[in-house]
Amino acid sequence: MMKKNAPGEREAGAGYRIPGSYEDPAERYFWLPRALLGDLPRLGEAELKVLLYLYGSQGGADPDEIGRALFGGDGHGEQIDYALAFLCGAGYLDRAGGAAQPAEKKPPEPQAAPVKEAVAVHIRAEERPNYTSEQIGRAFEGQGELQFLQQSAQTMIGKIFTPHETAVLYGMRDWLGLPAAVILMIIEWCCAQDKRNLRYIEKVAVDFADRGLDDCEKAEGYIASRRRLHDVQWHTRRIFGMGERALSAKEQACLAEWAEWECSPELLELAYNRTVDRTAKPSVAYAHAILKSWRELELRTAEDVTRYEQRRRDDAQPQGQTDYNRMLERALGKHGGNTSG
Repeated sequence: MMKKNAPGEREAGAGYRIPGSYEDPAERYFWLPRALLGDLPRLGEAELKVLLYLYGSQGGADPDEIGRALFGGDGHGEQIDYALAFLCGAGYLDRAGGAAQPAEKKPPEPQAAPVKEAVAVHIRAEERPNYTSEQIGRAFEGQGELQFLQQSAQTMIGKIFTPHETAVLYGMRDWLGLPAAVILMIIEWCCAQDKRNLRYIEKVAVDFADRGLDDCEKAEGYIASRRRLHDVQWHTRRIFGMGERALSAKEQACLAEWAEWECSPELLELAYNRTVDRTAKPSVAYAHAILKSWRELELRTAEDVTRYEQRRRDDAQPQGQTDYNRMLERALGKHGGNTSG
């Protein structure tokens, strides 16, 4: 005899689904842009009704017709106008003459691409949620992406994660909304700097999310720029004999430009030598002026500078040397007798 559930009791595993067969979905269903899922918090009742009506009818309609169909009246009012303006601005609708219509026709096959490319909209809380073991277990169950993320992260960091560390890793995916590939790029970058603490890695991940670095291309570009800056700072400290002292704001700005210019260690050392030859002491600001003058001459490497200066010495016409000296003097002029910094 089949057991009946008590009033208010829900059958285990019970859920909700769209009824009917999927054998001929075109007869029964219509397609909506997947990006709508991310925009739901911004849509009101009128916007949703208008969107469903137009996509369901698969044709254009003027505001009066929409108002009659949805609200049973002849006038559409400001509510319909606002809804249409919002949906057109968001890319869900196009205007055809005076009528609004879906931005694109529905796909002929259920496997076809959605009408509008999905755009992830992730709204996160200020702090990572306090995930329970049950939540983590359900999240990882049958999720190959999360399982691969955990296995790869443990291999890169070199340890088996505790339940708390697993929750921190899961938070990067769920709370911060970062793709697994981006999370692994962050972990690899931190490990390369010998920063293997997962809380530190989480702080870096938060910074990535705040900067909108939510795909591999943007994350890779940012990491490459940070690596160049790190390399320039390391070589500058070594060449200029700075040791571990803090850099001034002006020095940081100069080094950031050197990293952007992709200055090689050899070029930095040449600029240092020219600086000391002329000022008898190291100066980042003076070296920056020299590097800037070389850049204006499109001299990108130490070899370029050496060859250019050799051509000037070998040039029988003095005008080339005069022009070069004039340009260098302009670049260095503002430093005059001040060679500090």
